[in-house]
Amino acid sequence: MKRLIHFIFVLVLLSGGLIVNIAQAEGCTANTALVTVPTETYNMPSAGVPMGAVISDWIEMSSPFSSNCPSPIYSISANSYNSSTGMTYTENGITYPVLVSGVTGVGFIAAIKAGTSGVFVPIPGTGTFTLLSNTGQSEGNAINVDVKIKFISTGALTPGVYAIPPLYLVGAYMLDSIGTKMGQGFAQSSSFTLNITASTCNVTTASLNVRLADVSPEDLPVTGSTAKEQLFNVGLNCQSGVYIYAQLNGVQDNNSTADGVLQIDNYGTASASQGVGIQILNGTTPMPLGTHMPVKFSNGGTENLPFTARYFRTTANMAAGSANATATLTMTYQ
Repeated sequence: MKRLIHFIFVLVLLSGGLIVNIAQAEGCTANTALVTVPTETYNMPSAGVPMGAVISDWIEMSSPFSSNCPSPIYSISANSYNSSTGMTYTENGITYPVLVSGVTGVGFIAAIKAGTSGVFVPIPGTGTFTLLSNTGQSEGNAINVDVKIKFISTGALTPGVYAIPPLYLVGAYMLDSIGTKMGQGFAQSSSFTLNITASTCNVTTASLNVRLADVSPEDLPVTGSTAKEQLFNVGLNCQSGVYIYAQLNGVQDNNSTADGVLQIDNYGTASASQGVGIQILNGTTPMPLGTHMPVKFSNGGTENLPFTARYFRTTANMAAGSANATATLTMTYQ
């Protein structure tokens, strides 16, 4: 008969214990992707800056985001630091939330693209979002990001200088193949200055002497009749998007209430004509004195604005003499 021999093995754990060292993974080196924004200038249309208007081009950069990660990066979970204004902006079929910049009337949109994804992800309002999805493909132990931002008006803006503070865009965790957080990366923009300028024009015609041909009572048969029209142009050089206005200032003829009839110089003297004034027209419309009149909308460049001067009979009686009149034509822009 065979006997079974049993061996009993007793593992005795001494006070020192059986020590198993599990190495703790160190985080990635956290880099900051900084979008350096140059001074931006936006030329405000004369009608003002509408809400939702684009007030800068895309400002874009590429920079290291995280490096020296202990394991390959498979995905990135990100957090946005900026609250939404409640507005959105759509470009090329992509809708971006407009975010708060910290300056009244100025918001911004932002997007970020990580590694080889090839896709810009709009940065949302405050909260977490997936920057890089796990496709089962390693990005390696370091990753770059492309970041771009664009500024959008969120309210009324007037010409002036706006100081935009640094904008902290994204803080993100690198994740390994099973979703373990390994370390961080950051994206922010630099502070910068936004200059809002107003569209305007420069007058290229400094002064004008408009000569009218001689006139006789036969040319002006009745009170209110006109004669000897003479066209003259005011030259401007304008930026785009300017509404041009003109205002005629001078002395209204005291014998007529018709618009734009100027009293002749030295009225009432022996050398001055009687019963006639000089009427000024904006195009074909008589210009009331002291009134802000629209002239045209300019798309920019050289403008030659047509005005007309003509004789206007003011009384039943006329007397020969000089018929000179002086007025100021003031051009304004909006």
